[in-house]
Amino acid sequence: MAITGLPTTTGDDLVTVTPGTYHSVDALAGTDRLVVNWATLGTDVTLRDVGYGWWRFADDFSSAIDFINFESFDITTGSGNDRIGGRDGNDRLVSGAGNDSISSGLGADTIDGGAGRDLWSANYGGLNVGVTVTLTPGVWNIIGATGARLRGIEQVSLVTGSGGDLVDASAVTGDQYFESGAGNDTFIVNSGRSTFNAGVDEDLLVADFSAATTRISWTDRGYGWWRLGDQAGTRWVDTYSVERVNLTGGSGHDILSGGGLVDTLTGGAGNDWLNGVSGADVIAGGDGTDVWEANMSGYTTSVQVNLNTQTANVATISGIERLSLTTGAGSDRITAHAGIYNDVINTNDGNDVITTGRGFDSVNGGGQTDTLIVDWSGITGADSGISHSDRGYGWWRFSSRSGDIVDYYGIEQLNLTGGAGHDTLVGWGNRDTLNGNDGDDWLNSAAGTAVIDGGAGHDAWAADLTALNGAMLFDAVASQTTAQLTARNLSIRNIEQVSISLGAGNDSFSTAGYALNDTMNGGLGNDTLNPGLGIDRVNGEAGTDLLVLSFAGFDQDIDNRDVGYGWWRYGTVSDSQYADYLNMERFNITGGNGNDALDGGALADTLIGGAGNDTLYSGAGGADSVNGGAGQDTWAMNLSAATAGLTLTLTAAGAGTLVGNGTKLAGIESVQLNTGSGNDTINLSAVVGNHVLNTNDGNDVVNVGTGGVNEVNGGAGTDKLTADASTATASVRTVDKGYGWWAMEAVDGSYSTRYINVDQFDFTGSAYNDRLSGFGGNDVLRGAAGRDILNGGGGTDTLYGGADADQFLFTSVWSNGTDLVADAAAGDILRFEGVHINSLAAGNGATVGQWAAEIETVGGVTSIYIGLDATAGYDFRVNLTGAFGAGSFSVVDWNAWNGAADLIVT
Repeated sequence: MAITGLPTTTGDDLVTVTPGTYHSVDALAGTDRLVVNWATLGTDVTLRDVGYGWWRFADDFSSAIDFINFESFDITTGSGNDRIGGRDGNDRLVSGAGNDSISSGLGADTIDGGAGRDLWSANYGGLNVGVTVTLTPGVWNIIGATGARLRGIEQVSLVTGSGGDLVDASAVTGDQYFESGAGNDTFIVNSGRSTFNAGVDEDLLVADFSAATTRISWTDRGYGWWRLGDQAGTRWVDTYSVERVNLTGGSGHDILSGGGLVDTLTGGAGNDWLNGVSGADVIAGGDGTDVWEANMSGYTTSVQVNLNTQTANVATISGIERLSLTTGAGSDRITAHAGIYNDVINTNDGNDVITTGRGFDSVNGGGQTDTLIVDWSGITGADSGISHSDRGYGWWRFSSRSGDIVDYYGIEQLNLTGGAGHDTLVGWGNRDTLNGNDGDDWLNSAAGTAVIDGGAGHDAWAADLTALNGAMLFDAVASQTTAQLTARNLSIRNIEQVSISLGAGNDSFSTAGYALNDTMNGGLGNDTLNPGLGIDRVNGEAGTDLLVLSFAGFDQDIDNRDVGYGWWRYGTVSDSQYADYLNMERFNITGGNGNDALDGGALADTLIGGAGNDTLYSGAGGADSVNGGAGQDTWAMNLSAATAGLTLTLTAAGAGTLVGNGTKLAGIESVQLNTGSGNDTINLSAVVGNHVLNTNDGNDVVNVGTGGVNEVNGGAGTDKLTADASTATASVRTVDKGYGWWAMEAVDGSYSTRYINVDQFDFTGSAYNDRLSGFGGNDVLRGAAGRDILNGGGGTDTLYGGADADQFLFTSVWSNGTDLVADAAAGDILRFEGVHINSLAAGNGATVGQWAAEIETVGGVTSIYIGLDATAGYDFRVNLTGAFGAGSFSVVDWNAWNGAADLIVT
């Protein structure tokens, strides 16, 4: 081994050593330099402390030099894995090939690691200026703080001081150690197993692990140390006191997080979780489904985030599909991605607007008035309806069988769009927007002034509008083309069914045209409620309310039934369609094709029977409009409380107006009417029906016409009844029915008019052999065809025998008035019960004796006078229309046999 420069002196010595044997050199005083050129060695060269200030360069075999008191070095090694170093002088340290370790001091050193993976170590901890180290293969890096030059270095172990330091190892592959001390320091690394002890101030870690194929994440190493590394353990960086990061993940599902300052997180490939914490960060998700997490709860200004446009006012974002976000007191607007992702959004105070997409989302609106927007129109499964459920502790959930869920808390306003299923969308009583989309949806806007669109399908709107005053006007059919209730700050479209509670206005709500199940509560005001068909429930509540129902086209019978507790039911007798109602004062009811029973109330109603034999009851008052339609229809009304006279005349079409009440009739064949204390006139002669009339007080005139089965109670007063039995198919009789009731009825039941409290009659018999009787009034009896017996009873009666030979019967000659036989003809019999007639002669009856009869004709009327006692002059008289003489009659005295005498017209 050759050595030059010996002996050394107290001056500035230069000692040069080449490979060989062992040497020991003391440079003594002065500024001395040791040159070791072992470039030819293939063995490892190391620097060791051998004690007492002495150091040794040596290889593994025969080359070694011990030295002391040298201030600078020029060391060149060969291809071994060398471990060399210098001092604080300006050293030249060149390690050649191999994986070498080179340490240097504070001098303006030249460091060249050569080939292999080489480590440079230095302690610049005493410096107060920034140190910049950039490791670039084949390129010299000048360290401005010391003037040192680096080349061929893949790894560093560096301690710096209080400057703003930078170590950039991104271009090399190796394990780095960087302890930066004070200052705003930066460590850049792409690979290896590194350590960054950042010290105080604002320090930045830049780690690009994009080559990693397994998950990159942070793990807590304890005592303030954290490790960012991949799951496979191929690369990591241990950090302490790092305030900012710029991290790039690989192809795994990475979990990257920053701090409270401005960080950059790049996910790369994979489904990454990027937590920027609270800084104004740069977040790039890259490929895959990536989550951005941030806690901005300290913000007092508005946070604006939109993943659909990849924009935010608090960060720069791209490639982000999911959110895990907490905001602060500002009025924030957060829009999640419209796709199927799982977001967590907490907005704290402020009037926030949160828009979620699909997936499994969680939203906490925090304080003040917050709006949640959910658009699930992408749910295409008809069996994937959306439901709403209480999750407890103030949390609520919208969910679908498609797997989409949004849990929410602290939300005051909703904007919801459903999918293709049967959805239940619920608002919270503010300005909610509910869009049902396809399917049969239930949209509940509670007490708010909502925007509702049912979309396709049969959709129901539920709302509590009791706090809203003013008229609410809604029509379900019109809602298909025009928004309803816009004048009341609502917008309701495409609704076929309602469950509604109304307020104090005069409201009109109609779902006519749809056979769904409605609930309507009218509230205060005079409301008009039409629930259409279906199974409905209607409560008019306060005010004068009108119920509108139409069963047009139904073949089943429609009726009105008491179902208890004040509730009534209009509907089919099978209950396939009905409306239960309460507190309804007026009615507009249309029946179907069956035999319907429709009822009105005490006010102005409209009853339309339609086809079938219907019964239409107008109730106890009101100027109604009643139309029986086709079939044999009955109108009924109870006006027994009326004090004014009522007049009704029906035409052959069953039309007429009840004067004194105002009810208008059409298509009515039968009448059931109770009148009051006035003088009433009821003329039903133009229709053929079955009538029931109670006229109560007053002098009433009733004509039941040719109906089949009638009943008349004249009540108090002097009442007249006209009835016509010409439609009977058998003989008609006047029959005592008991309890004051009488009837003119056919023996085969084909005709009957029952009556009581009638004082005057105008009866027409049938085409058969009738027996008709009057009472104490001035009656008119018409026998019509057939051999009839007519008994006028008391009063001055008019008797028409009609065709065939008839009998005019006088049973109470002492009390009878002067009756008129208006059409006496040959064969007719005048029979006088309890009377003898011994003779019939011309005379005026002034002197006629007992059991004698005289006859005279004056002015076309013939009078027959009969003496009943021994005093001169007639006691009984009967008139005949026409001119008759004594020769016109034959006298038959049956008194000995049946107590009667006949005058038979010859």
